[in-house]
Amino acid sequence: MAGEKRKSHIMGRKKQHRKIRGKITNNVILLLVLACVLLGTSTCVMNYRTAMDTLTDSMTEIVDVASTRVTKELEQYIDAAADLGTMVRIADENVSLEEKEALIIDMKETYGYVGGDIIDRNGNMLLSGMSAADKIYFQEALKGNQYISNPQVSQSSGELVVITSAPIWKDAKIDSEIIGVVAIAVPVEVLSNITDSIRIGEWGSSFILDSNSITIAHDDRTLVGVENIQEKAKTDKSLGNIAKMHKRMTMGETGVVSYRYGGIGKIAAFTPIDKTPGWSVATTARRFEFMTNFYVSLMITIVSVILFIIIGVRLAAKLGKSIADPIEMCVDRLQALAEGDLTTEVEIFHTGDETETLSRALDTTVRQLKEAIGDVDFHLAAISEGDLRKEVTK
Repeated sequence: MAGEKRKSHIMGRKKQHRKIRGKITNNVILLLVLACVLLGTSTCVMNYRTAMDTLTDSMTEIVDVASTRVTKELEQYIDAAADLGTMVRIADENVSLEEKEALIIDMKETYGYVGGDIIDRNGNMLLSGMSAADKIYFQEALKGNQYISNPQVSQSSGELVVITSAPIWKDAKIDSEIIGVVAIAVPVEVLSNITDSIRIGEWGSSFILDSNSITIAHDDRTLVGVENIQEKAKTDKSLGNIAKMHKRMTMGETGVVSYRYGGIGKIAAFTPIDKTPGWSVATTARRFEFMTNFYVSLMITIVSVILFIIIGVRLAAKLGKSIADPIEMCVDRLQALAEGDLTTEVEIFHTGDETETLSRALDTTVRQLKEAIGDVDFHLAAISEGDLRKEVTK
């Protein structure tokens, strides 16, 4: 029974020892893990924000350049119409239509348009014999404005074109009486040629929307003049985010958005195009293509955190052992002392800190107690033999 009781005491002490060591080790590990996770998370967040800010700034600058370039390209056609409207031979009623038509044809090579016409104040197109009375480009030019239309199918060639128009001034004097309108047709392909050259990265692209949210420039020519994402989104919910971006574009907003299309994460920047009837240009890029450095840093951070945790766990276990072992020894020795063990040596831990002081103090205590009890035993033995002459020295 006594042996079982002692064994039970020993097992209880071991459980208590493990509890102390576990507390020290677990708390250190918990603190280490929290520190590593917080540091790793903050590093990843900062790296991600830096990468996104850099990409956003770059795309914003590029789309601004794209907008300016489209405006500059269109200005030459607007200027062509304005120049024709201030030419004496165009304004002179005594010059035949054949001569005026020849003049418009001669200027094709200079300005790059595909055709033109002269419209009287009633909207009659004098060269083609058609009517433009209901066309906005005619109505605006008749008010004295230079105008560029949304893409439309040419009445004469059936080609998708953009019409630029300007007033014809009497006697070729600006701000005099408007006697008609000159209109020239520009192939919409010109716009796609511009966006083709505006590309961010290998998989980037650019496109232009008109005020009706119809794609009028794209690297996929089959979409030009046909695609309307806002209409498609009514039946295809996967296009919802893109449709929201297109709506913002038609509202004349500037912005940068992220979205997924065809399972691919993309980022797009968009801005209005000056001197157009509500057009907007956008440039897109695949996020992954420009986030490579971030993903590399993310992997390095994750691996580093895991390594730090592994190393930290080992160090925490070692630290817990270095602190708990002396305490465990002292507890065991004190428990043995309480049970009457005065012979077992106290192990001295040469750690140079408080645990060494603790073990030395316990060793001193045990030795002094052993000596005191030994002296008492000696005198009690002498007294039991009737010898009362022994002096107590301690």
